[in-house]
This record gives sequence, structure tokens and C-alpha cells, in this order.
Amino acid sequence: MTWKEEDNNKSSQYIDWIRGFYNSMAPFVSSGPRAAFVNYMYFDLGVMKLVSTSVQPEDAVEIARLWGEKYFLKNYDRLVRVKTLIDPNNVFRNQQGIPPNSQTVTKQRNKE
Repeated sequence: MTWKEEDNNKSSQYIDWIRGFYNSMAPFVSSGPRAAFVNYMYFDLGVMKLVSTSVQPEDAVEIARLWGEKYFLKNYDRLVRVKTLIDPNNVFRNQQGIPPNSQTVTKQRNKE
């Protein structure tokens, strides 16, 4: 969602409108599974703080499952495994990204 800079003071009004629209459409969309459009970040689904000391790394995969399964449906666990192999240090991240499984990373490091 975008708006002109001079309308920044109306941002909460615009966000409330889109939330209302989203909620009014809920009865007309698939109810199983509920899904999200992958090219739009639905912050109402939840976000991962990019720098967070309150979230243990082993909990990140389960926290991200809230939105991960809505965006990627049954592919979420497979994408976590790929993320763990390709980017175990979570260098490429965003607020609704897929985190690596830190338990798997720890096990791999212990084997080395």
C-alpha cells in the first residue's frame, strides 16, 4: 500500500481501511488453508524482530510458522531446511522471512 508523502498524516486511516477491507473479504475466500499473497507483507500475521534478544534462536522457526505457512502453505518446513543449508547464519533476512533451524546448525557444527 502506498500513498503520497503529503498524506503521511493519514497513514493510520489508510491502514485501518485495508484491514477493514481484508476482514470484510474473509467470508468469501478459502477457509482451509487460510493463505496470504506472497508479494505483500501482512504485518498483522506477525513479524520477527530483526535484532531480538527476547527470542531464542530455536524458537524462531515456530514463531515464523505463523506467517510462513500462510505464505508458503505445506512448503514451509522444506523451505526451513533449505534456508538452514544455504543461509545458516540468517544473513539474508526480513521481518517475515524464513529463519534457519538453529538446532540443525548447532548439530552440524558439533560434528565438525
